[in-house]
Amino acid sequence: MNPSRRRLPAAAVAAPVLVCAAPGAAAAAARPRRILPMPTVEADWSKVAAVLGRTGTMMDGSVYRVRFARQDLPVTTYGVTLFLDSYAAFTRYGDGRTLLMGSLAVTEAGLQHATDALHTGGLEPAAIHEHLLAHEPAMWWTHFNGHAKDPWPWPTA
Repeated sequence: MNPSRRRLPAAAVAAPVLVCAAPGAAAAAARPRRILPMPTVEADWSKVAAVLGRTGTMMDGSVYRVRFARQDLPVTTYGVTLFLDSYAAFTRYGDGRTLLMGSLAVTEAGLQHATDALHTGGLEPAAIHEHLLAHEPAMWWTHFNGHAKDPWPWPTA
């Protein structure tokens, strides 16, 4: 067999490896650097607690989560009574951004009002759906998110 013909199968085998390796390395170098949340403590979120009228709890050292229990609204599914929760979770980033994500459990009658209130507040619904197969009253879950850029640390005075 001709020596140049022996190189062709070797090149054919090596080419996919070489072609795939180069773009992958270039893509990794071009990818933006991941920004991690800043560590915070509960006291850092005192103004959020004041605005919401309730305190939250810290999770994983960077997420401040505030629960909104719906003890006023029993929901029955297949004979079991549930009391649903809503929540809002906040985290800070070193570039001055605060991210908010959450979920609201609302009645079908209150769904449009809740969606309008989220839009008015500058938040975006990310998903609207039901979590239960059969339940009374008719309930919907609205997942939402938003972000803002503000000074950090917040003034305490």
